[in-house]
Amino acid sequence: MQTNFYQKADSDDFLYRHIESIESTHNLSPHTHNSCELLFVAKGNVSYVVEGKKYTVTKNTLIISRALQVHAISCNEPVAYERYNILFDETKYGAKIYKKIPPDIDVIHLNGDELICDLFYKMDHYCSIWEGEELLSLLQHLT
Repeated sequence: MQTNFYQKADSDDFLYRHIESIESTHNLSPHTHNSCELLFVAKGNVSYVVEGKKYTVTKNTLIISRALQVHAISCNEPVAYERYNILFDETKYGAKIYKKIPPDIDVIHLNGDELICDLFYKMDHYCSIWEGEELLSLLQHLT
């Protein structure tokens, strides 16, 4: 199994991660974060569980985990898997937009919404050319 991994953190309140695996059996046990998480699945067939609710997630799906929610993710079959995730403090980044998402929405299928998908697909590039405040400013627009 070949895995590519890219990570960037420009503050204690923000973390960006991109993981790509040729044939994944990737599993994350139930866990929580003190921050919010946006996880964009670009490839794969995974199960996502948040607060006891289970979802089947495939390409171009956005997963939303709120602070302190118990959640887990696991690959359903050994196929190519790719994900982008952003962890952020919602009191500092994107509070207006984030709070407009109803609390009962955990998964958004972005089929046909190329604008949002494109932002995630270009994140590695943005992280490679911008640092500090410029990068955080861009990422505030995602959240």
